[in-house]
Amino acid sequence: MKVSGEDLRKALIALSFGLEPVIFAIVGWYAGPYLKLTNVMGALIGVIVGFGIMFWRIWKFSLTLGLKVKYDPERENLRSLISLVEVERYKIMNRYDIARIMGARGSLQLLNVLKNLSLIELDFYDLIKLNDVLDEITDFSKVLIDIRIRSPIELLKVMDDFNDFIVTLCANFAFRYEVYGDEVARGYVVTPFKLRRETQSLLREDLKDYLASDDIRGLYPKALEEALTIGSRGPLLALAAYSLLKIGKDLEVTKYAYVYSNEIRELAYKLFSIAIDDLRREDKKSMVVEVVKQKIEENKVLLKREEGVAEKEEEVLRNFINNAYRSLREPSRVPLTAKAVLSYLFVKWSEKVSLKLAFMVVNNEVTPQKAYESLVIPY
Repeated sequence: MKVSGEDLRKALIALSFGLEPVIFAIVGWYAGPYLKLTNVMGALIGVIVGFGIMFWRIWKFSLTLGLKVKYDPERENLRSLISLVEVERYKIMNRYDIARIMGARGSLQLLNVLKNLSLIELDFYDLIKLNDVLDEITDFSKVLIDIRIRSPIELLKVMDDFNDFIVTLCANFAFRYEVYGDEVARGYVVTPFKLRRETQSLLREDLKDYLASDDIRGLYPKALEEALTIGSRGPLLALAAYSLLKIGKDLEVTKYAYVYSNEIRELAYKLFSIAIDDLRREDKKSMVVEVVKQKIEENKVLLKREEGVAEKEEEVLRNFINNAYRSLREPSRVPLTAKAVLSYLFVKWSEKVSLKLAFMVVNNEVTPQKAYESLVIPY
């Protein structure tokens, strides 16, 4: 077993705490006769003094550790956020709840199911306004706003990049629906802002107004143009992967969740690989994909991860979000980390996606089996 210098230092400090009584006992034994005391009495006084000094040193050392914990920037700045996550994590729905919604037949039965799940008020009976209520239930913007208003300044940049990731990811799914006719992909279009019902509104150049990062905003019009021209979602998905990489970089800069930033990068690599595979399948080229590739410092790692990836991005997202879901559902308290905050955001987004898919089943827009297989919420 390899022992570091820091481990040895800690061991010596701990050992020194127990040496004071011994040292002072020996000193007291020999100093007792000079103080007109017996050797035993001198040793006894030395032991008492030694224990006093030992407990004083332990108290000072514990204060030092306490100050380090108290002023740890991540723990201190995220207390308000984690308090919100701690309360809300048990309200996150599971597959059984989503399946109950899918089983509803007609507006009245759906209304009763939603009441039983406490998703709407018990005194609500206006079926005419039910569609508006369903839009509110699948609205993700309120979740992100609640997190942003509690976020410390250092984390706001991460929130901006998370916003850009969801926006560009939804544009990718909107493209799959509008161009490929993938009905399930429409269920994944859950944006961090109020969206008109038409997914075409995401395939417009003015979507850049909803993007926070200057470089992502500058690349989006070109990515959209290329996607529509060559008929590939690759440019849009590559842009989403780039937004994820920016999240990982910002987490490192703020000293928050350094290890978790690597998990974020893993997800980005897989999404970027899917984008490249989509282009290679049709032997197409994209300037935006090349620009994103140049911006990624770990280029060699990316190339290794381009083989054997899942064919669809929702499969990669599901695996990533499942881990986040399990960490939030553990009985222990949520740790004061940026990972817990971002895990909550990913899981809440997946909950909104699953709800939207369930409502699509009720409206006969997609089959129950297909929607259930596409749910992001784990078993």
